Amino acid sequence: MYLQATVMFRCPHSGHLWIYWNGMDEPPAMYWPEPYCGASDEG
Repeated sequence: MYLQATVMFRCPHSGHLWIYWNGMDEPPAMYWPEPYCGASDEG
């Protein structure tokens, strides 16, 4: 995916990826991370 992308930006707060497949003149595609379910608050 990275090699095909023109520009890619990752939001440091949400983890969303914005990929400008056709350059900055076109709207980006947004990809979001899967929810993290590995940790538990139970003991």
